[in-house]
Amino acid sequence: MLRILRGEQTFQDWAYNLAANIEAAEAPVTRLIAGLVPWLAPAIPAYITQGNLIEYLGFSLLMSWVTAGIVEFLGLATVNNALSLWKHNRKYENSLEKNGVPFGLALFSFVVYLLVLIVVNAILEAVSLFPALDAVWVGLAHVLARLLLTLLTIPAALTIATAVIQRDIVQSLKRPTSSAPKVSKPAKSLQSADKTLPKVSKTKIKSLRTLRKHPKLLEEIAKLPIAQISQQYEVVPATAQEWKTAALEHIASSNGNG
Repeated sequence: MLRILRGEQTFQDWAYNLAANIEAAEAPVTRLIAGLVPWLAPAIPAYITQGNLIEYLGFSLLMSWVTAGIVEFLGLATVNNALSLWKHNRKYENSLEKNGVPFGLALFSFVVYLLVLIVVNAILEAVSLFPALDAVWVGLAHVLARLLLTLLTIPAALTIATAVIQRDIVQSLKRPTSSAPKVSKPAKSLQSADKTLPKVSKTKIKSLRTLRKHPKLLEEIAKLPIAQISQQYEVVPATAQEWKTAALEHIASSNGNG
């Protein structure tokens, strides 16, 4: 604005820049509000619950706030858990008997939370608005409210249990179906070579010194590629190379003596 008064900027340019800045701020501000407001919304029913717990059920100030907070946080947990289980069951709808999670338990937990809100936040106030109501009905409303608050342990336990069941199922699906170690398949070149190359003797060879005592094995090894020697006799390629060299030397020596 001062730049307009000084003549350094026109009002039209200032208004355009202001509009551009507001437009640039809209997206991040909207995302901030969208992320923050859902967490603030439970404060309203929690405040009503806290007031009614003191006025109608005789809770202390501290316990009324603690109870109201527990009720609202349990509500968030039950809704989140129910949606998570619903999504899980949809993902594994073709194998629900094996991989499904009991969605009904999560739904029951949410219903109990709703009943607590309705009774504590509405029914208790409603009966107080009608003095003509029999004291029995008022007393029943108070007993029902205390009963539902006492039963909050059940939806809390069910929420934890169903979440654990879902986690265990997901983890079991990620694990391999067999505990036996996987054996890598031989390369295609070796598989095709097995059809044409001679069969290798089953005699166990642990050293070159032992190998020299078996002339027939030397003749077999001389005909095999190093990769197959390494695989069949379970030795490193360097040892397989050493064995084949010894085998070739043996054959050359035998031919020379012949």
